[in-house]
Formats: sequence, structure tokens, C-alpha cells
Amino acid sequence: MAVAARHAARKAAGRAGAKAAPKRAAKPAAGPETRVFHVLLLSAKPVSRDIELKSDDSLYTLADVIIWSVDFDLDHAFGFFPCAGPGMYGATPRYELFADMGQATEPGVQGVKDVKISAVFAKPGDSMTLLFDYGDEWLFDVKLIAIGQAKPRARYPRMLGGLGKPPPQYPQCPDDV
Repeated sequence: MAVAARHAARKAAGRAGAKAAPKRAAKPAAGPETRVFHVLLLSAKPVSRDIELKSDDSLYTLADVIIWSVDFDLDHAFGFFPCAGPGMYGATPRYELFADMGQATEPGVQGVKDVKISAVFAKPGDSMTLLFDYGDEWLFDVKLIAIGQAKPRARYPRMLGGLGKPPPQYPQCPDDV
């Protein structure tokens, strides 16, 4: 039906007493999905951060934001493990930067650069341990606490809050004083 014919038909229906359909407000498009994490640095002092990222960000980005949130430099390899403790190196699934560098320590270890956080952290309560710096072994408990929608004009990733002052990444040795 041509545009002019549709317009005439609507006009005639309006004169015949037919009610026009009410106009509905357009729903705002939902922003991309986000993931909210509670991150606990497993150290002597309680240090935690709540951070939010877009769900399609990579595990590499998640690690980068965690390391940034405690004022460390991202200058060492890292990996995400399903647990902490003595058995963590043999546990699966594992995601390590070494795999992206072609130096996976075992078969089945996946990289961190192409794996989306939504694939690893599917539902609230899912958690993993981030091991940063295989020499100094900084351990972070990373727990997904909520799935949300990106807010208009908000910048991601972002830190939502935190508790405690992190220790220095490289503490001074007594000989250095």
C-alpha cells in the first residue's frame, strides 16, 4: 500500500470513530551487560576493591584493573586459578598469560587475552584466584557479586569502592634503608 493510501485510510478510520492506538514511549536501549566484582587481596592487612567492567572485557583487562586498583604495576605474568593453595597449579580450568605467550606450562591451560570475563564468571558467586607475579605470589580472591547493565555516560572499567591501603608492591629490604 502506498504511503498516501495508508495516510488516507488512517484519516478515514479516525473520522469513523475508531480510536487510534496509543503512542508508547520508546524503551531506552539497555546498555551492555556489566560484571561487578569484589576483590580481596590475600595479605596480612585487609584490602578489598569493588570494580565493574563490561561483560565482554577480557580476563587480561580484569587483571589489569585489579592490579591498577591496588597501585601495582602490571609488570609480571599472572593467571586465574579455580582455587588458592598448594593444589592451585594443577587445578582446572586455568587461564594464564603464559598461554598467550606460547609458553603454556600444561595442556589445556587457556590464555587471558581472548577469554571474556562473562565466559568465566557466568553467575553471581562464581570466583577464581588471581595469582600475580609467580615469584612474589600476590593472591587475589576475585568474586562476581552482580551482573548489571552499563549506565549511560559511565566509563568502564571503574572502581566502585574499596577498603584498606594496599601494601607496596616492592617493599624495601632492611639493607636498602
